[in-house]
Amino acid sequence: MKQFIINYWEGRYSLVKSFWIGCVALPFIVALPFIPLYLAGEGDSVIMSTVLYVVYRIFSYFLLMFLFVGAFNSALNYIKNKKDLKQGSGWGRAALIYIVLFGIQITVTVFKQLF
Repeated sequence: MKQFIINYWEGRYSLVKSFWIGCVALPFIVALPFIPLYLAGEGDSVIMSTVLYVVYRIFSYFLLMFLFVGAFNSALNYIKNKKDLKQGSGWGRAALIYIVLFGIQITVTVFKQLF
């Protein structure tokens, strides 16, 4: 498990796996517990009063940032490999843009909700 985490962090997995699993599938799974809270239409004060919510929100934020950094490094490796092969690296660049924008959006959302 430790080696898997290190390999993921360093971007040693393919961009396809890192992006689709680490930036699409797992963030969706992490967000599932929040869906009933949003659908219930409860006020922020009610939601924020639960310690469990705050702890889970902070944990999920750091987990997502870990996933994004690993996918970001994978995209950088993808671009480097494609450049070495003198091939186009458009998918790598698109992934970088998506990861950065999604990371910013999540950071802003978390800070607005917690502070």
